[in-house]
Amino acid sequence: MSRRPGALLLATASGALGALTALTACSGASSSGAAVGTASAPASAPVSASAPASAPASVSEQTSAAPSAPAPASSTAPPSVRPCDAAALRLTAGRVDAGAGQRYVAVILTNTTTVACTVRGYPGVAALDAAGRQVTQARRVAGPSATVQLEPGGTASAVVHATAVPSGTATACPADYPALLVTPPDTRTSQRVAVTLPSCGGLDVRPLVPGTTGV
Repeated sequence: MSRRPGALLLATASGALGALTALTACSGASSSGAAVGTASAPASAPVSASAPASAPASVSEQTSAAPSAPAPASSTAPPSVRPCDAAALRLTAGRVDAGAGQRYVAVILTNTTTVACTVRGYPGVAALDAAGRQVTQARRVAGPSATVQLEPGGTASAVVHATAVPSGTATACPADYPALLVTPPDTRTSQRVAVTLPSCGGLDVRPLVPGTTGV
């Protein structure tokens, strides 16, 4: 049976509308499913707050790892001590000791300055007569010699020996020496030291030592 054109057109439009509605429903369902699937997927587990982070190096470790700084030079190191000048020394004689015809006296060097200085070895010693002339030079007796540091007011001394026994066939000795001419070590300036010593057999001198006794 033939249909009228208007009815055919209406039926076609209704079919298209139904198909469009079905397509929209499927699309919505698909979107909902995707959304549900996305929501249901488990999220990545967050990093645990209790997991310990790398501990920084301790202060002591960092300090010990640092290179040590060189120690500064000491500012209190004493300067080198210079030999005593003749002008810095006062020369005197100690007590004359006698025994078995021998005479011993200490020649004393005293530092009169405010700074330390040193002496070492033998003083030069010569005997003087009453006119102040040099009569004889003292011989050096071998012995240990050391540097003696004289603080301000400090002393060093050397023993000078003379004999009171006539030599050979002589029955008496010449006149005593009334003084000595003494020259500190490493200097060229001499001082007269008043001390009376016999003149029978010359003089000898020992090295300087600390103190005033010569021994």
